Amino acid sequence: MYTRNYMREFISSSISVDSHSNPLYDKLNGHIVDETARTFRIEVDGKIKIVPKTTGKFTIKSGRFIITLKGDSILMRPEERLKNLRKIIKHENKGDDYN
Repeated sequence: MYTRNYMREFISSSISVDSHSNPLYDKLNGHIVDETARTFRIEVDGKIKIVPKTTGKFTIKSGRFIITLKGDSILMRPEERLKNLRKIIKHENKGDDYN
């Protein structure tokens, strides 16, 4: 089940920014409205915030799944996640923490 979570579409999922190097993004909560290779577009209180994936740690919730991941591990277009799944898992298991 662990690997299947990465293959999901994150758009419309709930997201929490658990930590980020930029304090403006730290602790944001909202819904993902778009995802690019390097950013999430998150709707927060009716406004769209563009949050860089780099140096962030995120918790994404959709339906029955909850996944916590480092943004650096998914610096790619959403459609490339399946192709790069081994690389993502290796990076997540590295144990680096941003804060």
